[in-house]
Amino acid sequence: MKLIAASIIDKVDTFLHAGYISAYPRPLYAEAYPVGDGGDIPVAEIAHQLDLTEALRLEGESLAAVVPGGGTDTALASLGNLGSSEMMIIGALAMTGVLALVYLLKDRFEWRSLGFAQATCALLAMLVLLPHCDEEGVKPLPTDPPWEGVTLQDYANPQDATVAILHGIVVPAVANVGQGVEILPNVQNEVGLPTNALTEGMEYALLTYGIDGWGKEFRLERSPFSDEDEHKFWNYTVTSAGQDGVFDNEDDITASFAQSYNEGWGWHRNTFYLVKSGNEVQVVFHRWNNKMFEYMNEDQAVELSGDGLLDLFLTGDFWSDETVTAVNEAFDEEADGLDYNPIVLQVFDY
Repeated sequence: MKLIAASIIDKVDTFLHAGYISAYPRPLYAEAYPVGDGGDIPVAEIAHQLDLTEALRLEGESLAAVVPGGGTDTALASLGNLGSSEMMIIGALAMTGVLALVYLLKDRFEWRSLGFAQATCALLAMLVLLPHCDEEGVKPLPTDPPWEGVTLQDYANPQDATVAILHGIVVPAVANVGQGVEILPNVQNEVGLPTNALTEGMEYALLTYGIDGWGKEFRLERSPFSDEDEHKFWNYTVTSAGQDGVFDNEDDITASFAQSYNEGWGWHRNTFYLVKSGNEVQVVFHRWNNKMFEYMNEDQAVELSGDGLLDLFLTGDFWSDETVTAVNEAFDEEADGLDYNPIVLQVFDY
């Protein structure tokens, strides 16, 4: 009986927490970009910085060629899922309905005590709420590899392409899908880049994101479920076998990271993109697939990318001139001498 009670308490706590966050949604504030803001998230070293546009260029491709208007069919995997706001509404309606039913039965059968009515109401409400409080109770993820049957192409620089695919496409998709991932095809609805003018190489990379620059599939490993200070999340490692195609040797390219969770989703941001829009360099990041969070500049991000996968920080969002200077200097470093505006991938090592 104690075990059942503990399980119910855990589910109700999850439900109530979701309700609190739904009532007071949190954005990812600009101090989460770990360059000199002095916020809660510490300043971090840049592990990788490169131009995604050049890194994903195919052999023989001219970077002047683009796919107009967002050539990849990307959509939030949460569409059709049961989000936390919907969960709250369902729960409230269910409790109201059950309470009304119990009191109607009370009047009909002239129950003299409210004790039975209250106990029945609580039990029925728990039966209704428990399925909707399950953290894994969401729409099944896709399993068919989008790259199946696709003719493989060669990247101009397989090493840079692998780093760009791994850190710029795969890691943000897995980290932010909102539920446990078992295979890389699971995250295909979370795959995107911060532009609606995709080059041929970007288009190809978004379709074949499960394959590294040398034409070999990435390996996805998931650790046992973590439950640290009541923060439940998965840890993942995604690995490319490198140029020799053999795993577990020195030329492997690996990323290990944690999946986002309700209470600390901002702490798991280690991938950012720098994109110039007009005269301003914007910091773009992959938003988490959860409806109980608000976003700072959602409309601008949708206009930039053509889908709802991303959000961004404008220059005016940053608290310090130091950050604005760092953003512009990093972009200018990659854009120097180019006849196009690059997409700069920054990967931070905490």
